[in-house]
Amino acid sequence: HTGLSKGGIYRFFKNKTEVALALFFECYSSNLDFKVEECLNWNLSIGETIFKMISRYSSPVENARRTDRVWVKLLPEVLNDKRFSETRASLLKEIEVKMLLIAETVAARDGLRMIPEMYSRVPDAIAIGLGLMEGFAIQSALGGPIEHQGILAKEFVTAIVSRFFERDN
Repeated sequence: HTGLSKGGIYRFFKNKTEVALALFFECYSSNLDFKVEECLNWNLSIGETIFKMISRYSSPVENARRTDRVWVKLLPEVLNDKRFSETRASLLKEIEVKMLLIAETVAARDGLRMIPEMYSRVPDAIAIGLGLMEGFAIQSALGGPIEHQGILAKEFVTAIVSRFFERDN
C-alpha cells in the first residue's frame, strides 16, 4: 500500500515489529478517537449509543473499503510486546473520560443516571467494549462472519445499561 519496496520500508523501521507497532498505534488512535459532540448528536438511547460506538467498524461494506486492516496480519508481532500493551492501556485511560461524558449525557437525556457504585467498574466495561471493537475489526478484516460479534455486543450493551444505570427519580 505504501509503494515502497521491502528494503524501502526498512529505511524507516528497524524490523517487522516496529512496522506492526506503528500500524497498531495509528489504527488504535484513529478508531478510539470518539468525537463527543458527534456521539451526542446521534440522538439515540444510551443502549443504542453504546452499541453504535462498539459496532461502528463492523460493516463489511465499510471495512472492504478500508486499507488500514493490514495490521491484522501483523497481530502476532505485537500481542506480547510491552510497548503495545502500555499504549493500549494508555488509550483506554484517554477514552474513559470521553465515554463517561457521553454515557452520562445520553443517560440523562433518557431520564437515567449512573449508579454511583458502578463508576469503579467503568474501566473494566471500556476494556470489554474495546475487545468487542477489536473483534469486529479482526472478523471483518479476515472476511469472517460478524453476526456472532453483533449478538455478543448486544448482550454486552444490555448488561451494561441494566447494571450501570437506573431511573433518575
